[in-house]
Amino acid sequence: MTASRHRHQLEIEVFGEPRARLAERCGRHPALARCWRLLERHHTDPDLDLASAATSCSVERSYLNRLLRQATGFTFHQLLIRWRLFRVALEVREPERKVIDAAFDAGFRSLRSLQRNFLRVFGVTAHQYGRLWRDE
Repeated sequence: MTASRHRHQLEIEVFGEPRARLAERCGRHPALARCWRLLERHHTDPDLDLASAATSCSVERSYLNRLLRQATGFTFHQLLIRWRLFRVALEVREPERKVIDAAFDAGFRSLRSLQRNFLRVFGVTAHQYGRLWRDE
Protein backbone atom coordinates (compact mmCIF):
# COMPACT_ATOMS: atom_id res chain seq x y z
CA MET A 1 0.00 0.00 0.00
CA THR A 2 1.34 3.44 -0.89
CA ALA A 3 2.29 6.09 1.67
CA SER A 4 -0.50 8.39 0.48
CA ARG A 5 -3.05 5.58 0.89
CA HIS A 6 -1.82 4.94 4.44
CA ARG A 7 -2.04 8.66 5.20
CA HIS A 8 -5.59 8.78 3.84
CA GLN A 9 -6.61 5.82 6.01
CA LEU A 10 -5.00 7.47 9.02
CA GLU A 11 -6.97 10.67 8.39
CA ILE A 12 -10.20 8.68 8.38
CA GLU A 13 -9.20 6.84 11.56
CA VAL A 14 -8.33 10.08 13.39
CA PHE A 15 -10.85 12.56 11.97
CA GLY A 16 -13.62 10.23 10.81
CA GLU A 17 -13.20 11.41 7.22
CA PRO A 18 -10.53 13.03 5.03
CA ARG A 19 -9.26 16.34 6.40
CA ALA A 20 -9.96 17.97 3.04
CA ARG A 21 -13.67 17.34 3.51
CA LEU A 22 -13.61 18.89 6.98
CA ALA A 23 -11.62 21.85 5.64
CA GLU A 24 -14.19 22.35 2.89
CA ARG A 25 -17.04 22.53 5.40
CA CYS A 26 -15.04 24.87 7.62
CA GLY A 27 -14.32 27.07 4.62
CA ARG A 28 -18.00 27.96 4.33
CA HIS A 29 -17.79 30.29 7.33
CA PRO A 30 -15.06 32.96 7.63
CA ALA A 31 -14.38 32.31 11.34
CA LEU A 32 -14.18 28.57 10.79
CA ALA A 33 -11.88 29.01 7.81
CA ARG A 34 -9.54 31.09 10.00
CA CYS A 35 -9.78 28.51 12.78
CA TRP A 36 -8.96 25.63 10.42
CA ARG A 37 -5.90 27.49 9.10
CA LEU A 38 -4.85 28.19 12.68
CA LEU A 39 -5.09 24.50 13.55
CA GLU A 40 -3.20 23.48 10.41
CA ARG A 41 -0.35 25.88 11.09
CA HIS A 42 -0.15 25.99 14.88
CA HIS A 43 -1.47 22.70 16.31
CA THR A 44 2.03 21.99 17.61
CA ASP A 45 1.97 25.07 19.83
CA PRO A 46 1.35 23.80 23.38
CA ASP A 47 -0.20 27.16 24.30
CA LEU A 48 -2.86 27.02 21.58
CA ASP A 49 -6.29 26.84 23.20
CA LEU A 50 -9.91 27.77 22.57
CA ALA A 51 -9.52 31.25 24.05
CA SER A 52 -6.59 32.19 21.81
CA ALA A 53 -8.26 30.63 18.77
CA ALA A 54 -11.51 32.52 19.40
CA THR A 55 -9.57 35.76 19.74
CA SER A 56 -7.70 35.06 16.48
CA CYS A 57 -10.99 34.31 14.74
CA SER A 58 -12.75 37.35 16.25
CA VAL A 59 -15.60 35.33 17.79
CA GLU A 60 -16.67 34.22 21.24
CA ARG A 61 -15.34 30.88 22.51
CA SER A 62 -18.77 29.28 22.84
CA TYR A 63 -19.76 30.43 19.35
CA LEU A 64 -16.57 29.03 17.82
CA ASN A 65 -17.10 25.70 19.55
CA ARG A 66 -20.71 25.58 18.40
CA LEU A 67 -19.73 26.33 14.79
CA LEU A 68 -16.97 23.72 14.87
CA ARG A 69 -19.22 21.05 16.31
CA GLN A 70 -21.85 21.76 13.64
CA ALA A 71 -19.32 21.68 10.80
CA THR A 72 -17.02 18.87 11.96
CA GLY A 73 -18.65 17.04 14.85
CA PHE A 74 -15.76 18.06 17.10
CA THR A 75 -15.14 20.86 19.57
CA PHE A 76 -12.00 22.98 19.23
CA HIS A 77 -10.17 20.97 21.88
CA GLN A 78 -11.15 17.65 20.28
CA LEU A 79 -9.93 18.84 16.88
CA LEU A 80 -6.67 20.14 18.34
CA ILE A 81 -6.01 16.80 20.04
CA ARG A 82 -6.79 14.94 16.82
CA TRP A 83 -4.43 17.13 14.78
CA ARG A 84 -1.70 16.34 17.31
CA LEU A 85 -2.52 12.62 17.35
CA PHE A 86 -2.38 12.53 13.54
CA ARG A 87 1.10 14.02 13.62
CA VAL A 88 2.32 11.63 16.33
CA ALA A 89 0.86 8.61 14.50
CA LEU A 90 2.80 9.55 11.37
CA GLU A 91 6.02 10.11 13.28
CA VAL A 92 6.03 6.96 15.42
CA ARG A 93 5.92 4.89 12.25
CA GLU A 94 9.59 5.80 11.82
CA PRO A 95 11.75 3.25 13.67
CA GLU A 96 14.18 5.81 15.09
CA ARG A 97 11.48 8.21 16.31
CA LYS A 98 10.86 8.17 20.06
CA VAL A 99 7.28 8.54 21.25
CA ILE A 100 8.18 11.13 23.88
CA ASP A 101 9.90 13.34 21.29
CA ALA A 102 6.98 13.01 18.88
CA ALA A 103 4.56 13.89 21.69
CA PHE A 104 6.32 17.09 22.70
CA ASP A 105 6.98 18.10 19.08
CA ALA A 106 3.25 17.69 18.36
CA GLY A 107 2.30 20.04 21.20
CA PHE A 108 1.37 17.63 23.97
CA ARG A 109 2.47 18.88 27.38
CA SER A 110 2.94 15.39 28.80
CA LEU A 111 3.43 11.83 27.69
CA ARG A 112 0.48 10.82 29.86
CA SER A 113 -1.84 13.15 27.93
CA LEU A 114 -0.65 11.70 24.63
CA GLN A 115 -1.04 8.12 25.80
CA ARG A 116 -4.55 8.65 27.23
CA ASN A 117 -5.77 10.31 24.02
CA PHE A 118 -3.91 7.93 21.70
CA LEU A 119 -5.39 4.91 23.47
CA ARG A 120 -8.88 6.41 23.25
CA VAL A 121 -8.66 7.01 19.48
CA PHE A 122 -6.50 4.10 18.31
CA GLY A 123 -7.12 1.45 20.96
CA VAL A 124 -3.36 0.99 21.54
CA THR A 125 -0.56 3.15 22.92
CA ALA A 126 1.57 5.22 20.55
CA HIS A 127 4.51 2.87 21.13
CA GLN A 128 2.39 -0.18 20.29
CA TYR A 129 0.96 1.59 17.23
CA GLY A 130 4.43 2.34 15.86
CA ARG A 131 5.55 -1.22 16.41
CA LEU A 132 2.38 -2.68 14.87
CA TRP A 133 2.64 -0.41 11.84
CA ARG A 134 6.29 -1.28 11.23
CA ASP A 135 5.54 -5.01 11.59
CA GLU A 136 2.91 -4.95 8.80
